[in-house]
Amino acid sequence: MKDQRHIWNSLIDGAAGRHRLRSVMSAVSQLLSEVTGRVINNDEPIIERIPIGQVHMRAGGPEERMVGIYLVIGGGLHGQAIIILPMSSALALADLMMDEPQGRATELGLMEQSALSELGNMTLAAFLNSVASLDDVPDLLRPSPPAVMVDMLGAILNVIVTPVAAVRDDLLIIETAFQDTAPTIQGRFWVLPDPALETLVV
Repeated sequence: MKDQRHIWNSLIDGAAGRHRLRSVMSAVSQLLSEVTGRVINNDEPIIERIPIGQVHMRAGGPEERMVGIYLVIGGGLHGQAIIILPMSSALALADLMMDEPQGRATELGLMEQSALSELGNMTLAAFLNSVASLDDVPDLLRPSPPAVMVDMLGAILNVIVTPVAAVRDDLLIIETAFQDTAPTIQGRFWVLPDPALETLVV
């Protein structure tokens, strides 16, 4: 079985890796389109190492109130994943997931958070299943239960930064931004490989 260093590098190393990554992220946007009934497009994926101290500026100001759907990746790959959403997009997605009229949700109660949690599960599953199909690795799909966080962006990102900071002083982020055609829904999907893998090519 291919080790996780090989699998991560197959997504980020050179033109061939970037082509594979585009294919994987397209599968994610296709899944989002299917579950929301909207046309969801994703931007060109970005792969970047960012100093720990600058991560909080990557998706907006640290004081901005946002929603994060956070998962830990286990099994054949180790890492983290997070969907970062403005509150308006999170509310719109919750309505779509629950087949409710747009504008019904005005706050993220338990039902809305449960709907977003399921969306996080399906999004990461689409990513991992697509990677597994490209690399013929069946043991990738072991995400943790999602955690839905409603807080200032800085506090949300501390969740992903803290375990990395114990190992490295920078963070490798695989990112795509996504939006519908309205645009009512906008967000970012980050995947962060295991920080202990020091030899990943960027």
